[in-house]
Amino acid sequence: MKGPSARAYVAMATIGAKAILFGGWGSVGFLGDTWEWDGTTWTQRDVRGPPARAYHAMAATNGKVLLFGGQAASSTLGDTWEWDGNVWTEKHPATRPPARWNHAMQ
Repeated sequence: MKGPSARAYVAMATIGAKAILFGGWGSVGFLGDTWEWDGTTWTQRDVRGPPARAYHAMAATNGKVLLFGGQAASSTLGDTWEWDGNVWTEKHPATRPPARWNHAMQ
């Protein structure tokens, strides 16, 4: 069975009947890939999205997945992204928490 490579410091959240996995830290360093789990099969989504990162957080809200922050190769991140099931969109809220990593969202 093909699925995501071995990794740590990854984040996951659910949207509908699918679990969404993004990024993490693997044998090649920071990862920036998007995977869906439908309860039976992993599917890699070939989409442009957030920069590679680990230690980020994700949560489901209003039928979408929200991703915030994390750690990249040279910086702590404070960006916000939204997954609608097909596309990652960077959001630019008027206010947001400071950049952070190793945090949680619920």
